[in-house]
Amino acid sequence: GDARKNALGNRYNEVQNMINYIASASVDTLVKEVYAGKYGNGDTRKAALGSRYSEVQNKINGPSGGGTVYYTVQSGDTLSGIAAKYGTTYQHLAGLNGIVNPNLIYAGQKIRVK
Repeated sequence: GDARKNALGNRYNEVQNMINYIASASVDTLVKEVYAGKYGNGDTRKAALGSRYSEVQNKINGPSGGGTVYYTVQSGDTLSGIAAKYGTTYQHLAGLNGIVNPNLIYAGQKIRVK
């Protein structure tokens, strides 16, 4: 309503378009965008996705609460960058994969992300 328009000022249309997009996009589209890092992590993702958060997270985690997921390192990747894509930390990925030096990963390496 008017309160939202006043609070957002000239960004009202931008914000409303994003809200409408998230409300109408398929869950598969939103999942792909989460993996691409579009909605951040944790509370930021929860705020961005709003009422769609649980639906998207359930799809990401799978019907049994998750399964093992691997990512193949690409040239230029960093462990922290990969972690951000999957909503975790580089420390978690390093521990999960037995990586002693988180600054030393290589293209073609398979990293367990879940």
